[in-house]
Amino acid sequence: MSVQVQLRRDTLANVLANHGAAGEVFISTDTHELFVQDGATNGGFRAATAFARDATNVPHGGSIAFGCQEELLTGLSGATKVSTITFPNPCLVLGVSMRVTTAITGTATSFKIDRTGGTANEFGDTLGLTAGTTNSGILGARNGQYASVTVTLTAVGGNFTAGAVRIQLNYILLNPPAS
Repeated sequence: MSVQVQLRRDTLANVLANHGAAGEVFISTDTHELFVQDGATNGGFRAATAFARDATNVPHGGSIAFGCQEELLTGLSGATKVSTITFPNPCLVLGVSMRVTTAITGTATSFKIDRTGGTANEFGDTLGLTAGTTNSGILGARNGQYASVTVTLTAVGGNFTAGAVRIQLNYILLNPPAS
């Protein structure tokens, strides 16, 4: 006999307002998204998703997948903070979105986000320091990435002394035919 398993579920608003035990999964009943809990963060983290082209339309198994990764950068201090998550190699970079989750303090007047070692001001400059500030940093025409690379937050006009920023890397993976 089979066993029915149910996960915790509620509306997106309620999922985002609560947290569960580390490793627990919540389901949003109105958006049908999965959220993996860490035991502390309200809402947890959206489960990684990828949308692949239907293999029946591609006889040799090639596909395209959209991806994103999130990281909470805490303990901002000094002139820069580098992510530990990376854009995969290879991928087409779409952009980096961000939200200031804890107000950024220090002598900085704003901050910017770039690929580490990349072109200046790729994903936003003069970004605000107050909690709740958001930015969808969409990359322009030059978006091929042929090495795994992190992103760097750089203080403008001074240094960071504290604060937290959640970043989201957005990209496309092109998967070649299998035969």
